Amino acid sequence: MISWPWASKGRKHNSYAKRKLLFENIDEHHFRTKRFMFRHSMHDFSFGTTDESVAFLKSPSMLGLYELYLPDQVQHVFELGFFHGGLPLLLADTVKPRKVVAIDYKEPSEALKRHIERAGLSNVVRLYGRTLQDDVLTLRRILDEEFIDQGLDLITDDCSHEYAQTRASFEATFGYLRPGGKFIIEDWGWAHWPGDEWQTEKSYFNGRPALTNLLFEILMLHASDPSIVSKVEVPAPMFAVVTRGTGLAHKETLKLDTAYQTAGRQFSLL
Repeated sequence: MISWPWASKGRKHNSYAKRKLLFENIDEHHFRTKRFMFRHSMHDFSFGTTDESVAFLKSPSMLGLYELYLPDQVQHVFELGFFHGGLPLLLADTVKPRKVVAIDYKEPSEALKRHIERAGLSNVVRLYGRTLQDDVLTLRRILDEEFIDQGLDLITDDCSHEYAQTRASFEATFGYLRPGGKFIIEDWGWAHWPGDEWQTEKSYFNGRPALTNLLFEILMLHASDPSIVSKVEVPAPMFAVVTRGTGLAHKETLKLDTAYQTAGRQFSLL
């Protein structure tokens, strides 16, 4: 999870759209759903999920974007990078999907597992730790086992934010979406954010290919074959929404290198 310098402070959660994520604001740092208390911050990463609250490290503006861009039907969800478990539990307690499956390279904490068990969500929220997002064979095995032949409504990526890893998981999982399903990529714009934290050698991503390259490739695919990617929306420098078309077979692996056309030009990474 990355903090961007212009994240809004104090913005009302329902300022973007008709409410889909129903919750009650408690104070500046807490909100509540029916079964969970959430503690949220975009600047303090020192806390995690405890027995008292679930850590939710997204800004109010990010919640507004999720409200605006969630599909009308959210029954089957896959998340890359569950971290402290905030988004899976928020979705499970608000839009009430049939199943939310999520992976992370860290194991879910004991407190997070207790929240899921106490809420009776053990068959709804399924978390897989020690799983890297570019381990595409494992990702596809998990999806095959958990969803069988059911198309996904939503995939969210708040994982490594690195180009190669994010590209690998996008190619491996995009075909599991149903036509009209959405793939959300968070924090895609880190290579362009102002400040020494991002623009100098102090950056964690210093010298690494920009995640923006993946958005360029997805846009080129949209132009080349909109039956595969029917829409690309970029409402914020940390939020991109890719809508699946009908031109990809269910579970088909996407191969970006051969899917988009460049009129013989070589695409060079930024």
